[in-house]
Amino acid sequence: MANISTHVNVLWFIGVPFLLQDTATRLAITDKGYQILGDHLRGIHIGNEPDLYQRHQHFTTYGLSNYFQALALMSKIW
Repeated sequence: MANISTHVNVLWFIGVPFLLQDTATRLAITDKGYQILGDHLRGIHIGNEPDLYQRHQHFTTYGLSNYFQALALMSKIW
């Protein structure tokens, strides 16, 4: 992605899924995004594709209340 940005003016969003229960891993993804993309990183999307968590059998149930609980937790960290 960084290589593409050196050739054309592209800005990127990266996704950090709530599926990862480990906060350190979530923050590591964010840090790497900043390190690799620098000024070409437009934003970080937390809660990436929660609609797929149940479909891919990562959770037996996952709904809006789970999403908002995770969002509240991540909002405190960032």
